[in-house]
Amino acid sequence: STATYTFTLNFKATEYCEKENNEKYGTATEMVLNHDYYASVNDANDNDYFKVTVSSSKALTVVFKNNPFENDNDLWQVEIYDQKINKIAEFNVKGFDAQEECHISVNAGTYYIHVKAGRSYYSWNTYRLQINDGTSPIHQHEYVADVTKPTCTEKGYTTYTCSDCGDSYVGDYVKALGHKWGKWKVTSEPDVGKAGKETRKCSRCGAKDTRKLAALPGDAAFTDVPDDSWFTEGALYCNDKGYMAGVAADRFAPGATLTRAMFVTILAKIDKADTSNYIGVPFKDVPAGKWYSKPVMWAYASGYASGTGGGNFSPNAAITRETLAQFFYTYSRIKGYNVSKTANLGKYSDSYRISGWARNAVSWAVACGLISGTSATTVSPKSTATRAQVALIVMNYVENIAQ
Repeated sequence: STATYTFTLNFKATEYCEKENNEKYGTATEMVLNHDYYASVNDANDNDYFKVTVSSSKALTVVFKNNPFENDNDLWQVEIYDQKINKIAEFNVKGFDAQEECHISVNAGTYYIHVKAGRSYYSWNTYRLQINDGTSPIHQHEYVADVTKPTCTEKGYTTYTCSDCGDSYVGDYVKALGHKWGKWKVTSEPDVGKAGKETRKCSRCGAKDTRKLAALPGDAAFTDVPDDSWFTEGALYCNDKGYMAGVAADRFAPGATLTRAMFVTILAKIDKADTSNYIGVPFKDVPAGKWYSKPVMWAYASGYASGTGGGNFSPNAAITRETLAQFFYTYSRIKGYNVSKTANLGKYSDSYRISGWARNAVSWAVACGLISGTSATTVSPKSTATRAQVALIVMNYVENIAQ
């Protein structure tokens, strides 16, 4: 039955985040007699279950009050069940800042209270619930507030903890402040075939935000270099810098293999070497007057390259991945660049195929990110490198290592 209330429940906050998953009988929130409880439902489909255990026959008063700060004219339903889930009482609460109570007589046992909001205008509808047996004063919480200020990315909130019993809830949420960004500043100028970068910084928390600047259009219009391929930036970069030209005015031939002679010529261009005075090639398969003769002689005389045995250089042989690593490693060591990095080659099942003379070079190249495994377990040292692969490797080398 419904009667005029005699116990006043006071709200001390206007927002609450429910602490417990009490949407079933089996997970009902345990209540203590003569305490008031602050809880919430999310929407009209949400249900809260509570349970109280009494040790002897008692006359109980169940008191319910909705939150005047959050509820308008919502209809609340409060149902009371015995331990066999038989309904023994129910009452409704409707209206702004409404409070009702129900008087029941019970025997020793466990009883359940089911609270449901008939409708909801807000994402959180809060209420207070109390069961009292008249034997002791109602415990009134004395909440102490602990404020957590909002940050750029995290909302702020206040934790209320009762200094007497330790009951607590979280409320008074404040929206995250959001970043206070400064102006964009160019940190890497775009170039032909190479994207640039600009950065801005939050003056409040120091976070940084980065975005790309589109690569500048180049003179080359290769029909076999798509706009968004993995090798596009490398191909256009090498063409613009003069390290690698197309095989025709409109073709880069990204899938074609690169020869040893071609790579030595690229290395001379990276070095900006003057090869005009290099004559007298010591290799019997490198005739004088070829387009690659002087770069080969320069590389040999500088210690950057050696022959393949038997007095040969094998200029037309496709360059392998381990040879490519060796060329870059030797060149970097002589130029005084850092070649101390090493990688664990043991994780590659085919690492035994790396030639002894190339092992240190491959370890360094993998550690530097110049070359990577062809799969999670293979490094393929004897495989040949395509022009597309070499173009990307050259770009990474010039931009990140040859400094």
